[in-house]
Amino acid sequence: MDGWEALENLQVGDRIAMPRKINISMPSNPLSKTELTLLAHLIGDGCILPKSPYHYTSADKANIEVVNASAKELFGIEGRIVPQENWWHTYLSLPD
Repeated sequence: MDGWEALENLQVGDRIAMPRKINISMPSNPLSKTELTLLAHLIGDGCILPKSPYHYTSADKANIEVVNASAKELFGIEGRIVPQENWWHTYLSLPD
């Protein structure tokens, strides 16, 4: 009734308005499943350093393979897998 109020100004017993019904529809996504997969992995454990290729680290070899397959499909990048103690790195260099 009195308009918007900042959250910190609300007190116990104050009345607030809420919609009676919220219609939720499935949003469209312009990214393909492969693009989303690669993006999610690189956000989760990817890294880029100056003058270095993108690289991704995982203890799960299947994750490394998914990242390499996605990079190849999307950008023609052949990932270079480097085993470590109990994990792998894959380096994703852009083709020349």
